[in-house]
Amino acid sequence: MRKIKSHIQRSKKQWLLFIVVVLILFPLLYTILFKGITLDSKNVSFILGAISTVFFKGITIDSNGNVLSALGTLAQSNATILAIVISLSLVVIEFSASKYSARVVDVFKNDPILWGFLLLYGLSIFYPVLLIVLIADETNDLLLHLSFSIAYALSIIAYFSLFFYILYVFKMMKPNSVIDALSKNIDVKSLSNSSEEVDEHNSRISEDEPKINRVTINIEEKKDPFLPIIDIIRASIMRYDYTTARYGLGAVSDCLYEIIKHNPHEEKRISEHAFKRIFEIWKLALKIEDSEFIKMVLIEYCNIGERCTSPVWKSDSTYIKFKLKTEFLIPLYNALNKPYSEEKVALSNLLYTTFLSEYYLKEAFKSIVKAKEEECQNLSIILTKCIHDIGSKTFENRYELRINEPVKVLESLEGSISELSYILKDIGIAAINVDSKDALHNISNTFNYIGEAAIYHNLIHSTFHILKNLKSIGEESAKKGEEFELLTTQIVKYLENLASKIDGHSKELAGETQNQVIEYYKHIKQKYEYKRTDNALEDLNDKVKRDISDISSYIVIIGEESIKNNLLDATRQCLKSLETVERILQDDNESREVCKRIKNIGLDAVNKEQTFPLVEDIIKSLYSIGMLQFGYMFDWDRDSQKRNEFLEEYLYDSANGLRIDYSDYDEAFVDKDNEEYNNLTERLQIHYFDEEILELDYKNDKEKTMIINGKEMKGINIFYLTNIKDEYRTLKLFKGEFINRSVKAYYKIPELLAEIFKPSLIFVQTSPTDEKVKPICMIIQCFENFAMMSIHFRDSFSLNRIFVGSLISMGHFLVYDLKYSDGDKDQNAMWYFKWLARKISKALYRVTVKGLEYNLIEPSKCEECLACLIRIEKKYPDKWHDYGILKNVLKIARELELNEIVLRAEGVVTEFENRESNKDED
Repeated sequence: MRKIKSHIQRSKKQWLLFIVVVLILFPLLYTILFKGITLDSKNVSFILGAISTVFFKGITIDSNGNVLSALGTLAQSNATILAIVISLSLVVIEFSASKYSARVVDVFKNDPILWGFLLLYGLSIFYPVLLIVLIADETNDLLLHLSFSIAYALSIIAYFSLFFYILYVFKMMKPNSVIDALSKNIDVKSLSNSSEEVDEHNSRISEDEPKINRVTINIEEKKDPFLPIIDIIRASIMRYDYTTARYGLGAVSDCLYEIIKHNPHEEKRISEHAFKRIFEIWKLALKIEDSEFIKMVLIEYCNIGERCTSPVWKSDSTYIKFKLKTEFLIPLYNALNKPYSEEKVALSNLLYTTFLSEYYLKEAFKSIVKAKEEECQNLSIILTKCIHDIGSKTFENRYELRINEPVKVLESLEGSISELSYILKDIGIAAINVDSKDALHNISNTFNYIGEAAIYHNLIHSTFHILKNLKSIGEESAKKGEEFELLTTQIVKYLENLASKIDGHSKELAGETQNQVIEYYKHIKQKYEYKRTDNALEDLNDKVKRDISDISSYIVIIGEESIKNNLLDATRQCLKSLETVERILQDDNESREVCKRIKNIGLDAVNKEQTFPLVEDIIKSLYSIGMLQFGYMFDWDRDSQKRNEFLEEYLYDSANGLRIDYSDYDEAFVDKDNEEYNNLTERLQIHYFDEEILELDYKNDKEKTMIINGKEMKGINIFYLTNIKDEYRTLKLFKGEFINRSVKAYYKIPELLAEIFKPSLIFVQTSPTDEKVKPICMIIQCFENFAMMSIHFRDSFSLNRIFVGSLISMGHFLVYDLKYSDGDKDQNAMWYFKWLARKISKALYRVTVKGLEYNLIEPSKCEECLACLIRIEKKYPDKWHDYGILKNVLKIARELELNEIVLRAEGVVTEFENRESNKDED
């Protein structure tokens, strides 16, 4: 009964048409046949043979015998035609079953048109037979005429339907028509009856945040409505029938989308069902190694994924479905004091299906990327672009959402994007394993895109997974060595970019958007962790800092892997990015951690010949961070852009027309007998259209100040420092008042530099060169500059306990710890050690003199400095360098009444003079 009801339901239009035609044709035939018309037995067969004779005039029926004869002829002719048609139908069914699948027989078995045609012809056969049995000699002529007219009308309708049916049979011989017929049998009920959920796979994402857990289903083959179409696609693939296979895949995806669109609550099971069947087609296409079929399946995966990123609108059944009805009934509701509601639209998304398309694209990529054929490699590139398109569509369609439930939308979107990040990681690693640089390039670009979009849309958990998985492919890329170095560098840049985006977005977050993010954060906490949070905004800010801190850790991991594989450019990019991240963090604890990580990279680099050149970059990075901690702004002499911006800020006008004048150097020597050591003073003037507006001069005998428009800039410190790389002295600006002892990152940086200094010196002592010794000189200059900055900022603690102490330790290391012999090779090393000894001596001397000038250096520390200078001179004598320093040390020691230092200095000076006089006599 159900099948009959279903057939009637599906063919109701045809049956209505049949009834209308009978109602029209019956009176027409009755009028023609029995009103003033004569019919003898000779004309009966002719009437039945040609429909046109029905319209002959002047015919009448003279007896019941003729009628019975006509009815018998109708029944026989219709039976003959039916037998022929059934034979033709069976041939078509056999053809379809042998060409595609035996399951196609169900199409014809359940075809309402076939059964309707058989029923119509059955009526045209059995109704005349029934009349023959029932008609008697005394039958009323009117009743006889009416019955004959009906039988005749049925025969005519059956005859004309034959043309329609033959065309239909020919149409059903086309595979597309069979697929369309099979598609009509696919609905949510048939799919639900053919599959059941049996298990659920846990996601790689933790339980306390949004995610997608895949379900496992069992499919009952006999009831599966997709299976006949899948069989047709399989058969088409084996015959290389691209058109049919493409049409069949399109039909499956169209059915899937339409069903889940109207039944989103069944999305998981139905989508798993459809994708499982499509994956079978994928494996077959891969087996026969036909790139066209492979591409066909990939495109279908992409189409499904992109279509399901769009929001689905569905009317709520509890409300009136048509707004027009609501508007019409509003006056009635008002009159009856009854509440009314307009149409309410609920929104749903199909992101689980999108996730499945991404997952199966990943599986497809892992299969085809192993093939070496050029076509397969091109397909793998296309696939990565498809993944990118799906990811971008997911966010682009997010702009269409206009609902009052942003929390639910964010939750589903976040689960989808978090899962996508793991899929991208798997694809990226697979690409790396087979050396597919183009695929990895596309995947890293996609990571950057979805990372920026996730930050913009406040997906607070997805951001973490994106960063983590981007780090993973960066690490694997670094392991591949120089071949992937460019991509490794690019990935590090993307991590740096995302750190900047996170920081910038967190600063812009305010108003209603901020309230929505807080609401969402509370919702996730309560739903997944079963916790309430009293200060969600503070928690969110902490998470921003954690994400940026994680980025610095990830960059270090990639940097360490780059060092192991001798990737100099990638490591340099890691160092630059770490500096950027440190500026973003602006936190002492985090800065110290960043510096430690840079130091660890340095310790890895210092032990290998190939990576030793990176030590310079590591020193520059640490020094740069230390300078920023002191409040460094820019170089006045070298950075004209920042200088003009600075002047514009303080002058409230354009910096165009500025002219800088430097007065001649006024050299004031500490020791008038030695012109090499002097204390430069300089007066700098800036004019704006001949009016002096900025002046840099001494405000007293010791301190240099900046004066703008006659006003002293107390918040700006300006002094000369020697650049650590080129050793030129430049004027540098620092922002900030004098500082007191505090837990600053620059307290930690000297310790880290010292850890690099000793292994670097040990590494170069066997075969020193200018290039190898340069990083050591840079470290010495770093300590001198840090000491000078601490003096200018009146930080006595860091000067005495850290910077001066470190310089002394370096001197002691040169004096006591370096071992060498008198061979030719070691004589060359001796020359470089003397050079380093001179650098340390000069640094110690300058810092000591400057510290005494400002009364910041402690007497005990001053005594240690002088003692160290004497030890260095004894170990590495240099007549052109040390004699002047020793005389000045002796002078300072006498002024400070350091008697022990005076005695030691006098002894060294006397020994030095005697040694030189003996050389002259010889």
